[in-house]
Amino acid sequence: MPSALVVGGTGQVGRELVRLLAAQLSSSSSKAAAAAASPAPAFDRVVLLQRRAFPDPLPPGVETVVLDIQDRPDGLGFAEALRRVDASTLLKGSGDGQDHAFCALGTTRALAGSAAAFEALDFVAVEAFARLARAAGCTGLSLVSSASADAQSSFLYLRTKGRAEVAAAAEFSSFPTGFATFRPGMLRLSGSPQRRADWRPLEDAAEAVAGWLPQSWLVDMATTPRDVARAMLAVALQDRAVAASPAAAVGSGPSSTTSAPATPNPGSEGLRVFSNRQIIELSAGLGNVGGE
Repeated sequence: MPSALVVGGTGQVGRELVRLLAAQLSSSSSKAAAAAASPAPAFDRVVLLQRRAFPDPLPPGVETVVLDIQDRPDGLGFAEALRRVDASTLLKGSGDGQDHAFCALGTTRALAGSAAAFEALDFVAVEAFARLARAAGCTGLSLVSSASADAQSSFLYLRTKGRAEVAAAAEFSSFPTGFATFRPGMLRLSGSPQRRADWRPLEDAAEAVAGWLPQSWLVDMATTPRDVARAMLAVALQDRAVAASPAAAVGSGPSSTTSAPATPNPGSEGLRVFSNRQIIELSAGLGNVGGE
């Protein structure tokens, strides 16, 4: 009974991910479709770690764990709440080594209120979640990051994202396909029912310009939250297929769920990095999920 553990499920990518995971839950048709695409079973349980109850109605099999977050001026309340979660009972040890974690945490310095508060969520909380996921028995972690993330960058945003990648990957270093980071460019929200609650004028302007650019130019520059979520699910299913049958290379062979490149881009820290272009390709190759 493999479980998916999710944090950041109310954000743009997170909501799409929760929707996808819910779509493939336990219906016989979903399981049959998943079995045809991969020898690994579909997730039978989804556990959401949330600041508050999930705003959308949840189908059977999706559970919410509301974190006990204490407000702190340094912004570390979320990370501390994750550290207090009892890992031994979180997933109930029923995944037989197939449980997978998904992290879609993310904010901006402006929303966080300070550089320290931004780092508290985008780095410290990500690291805390990775440790919790590993302690709970997850053997894989998929992380939403950012294009050009680099732990050595002089820019706060890119440096924080890069540090989070390195810290999260370290928790899953004992698993060959244990960690994957997804680096989308601009997230395009045109036509999406889930517009950002926060106003980001530079991103709004960039999206307006992007609407006039050829699609061939955008493939390395922009994608959608839905594509990122689908890519994360595709790689998670691929990794479980490889774990079940090492001969099944990621992105190749009859058991593959996508037609994406077999090898992700190697990051500067030896990370498994999926670029904006690869995210789009993975999403396109995943096919229909649970009748979505």
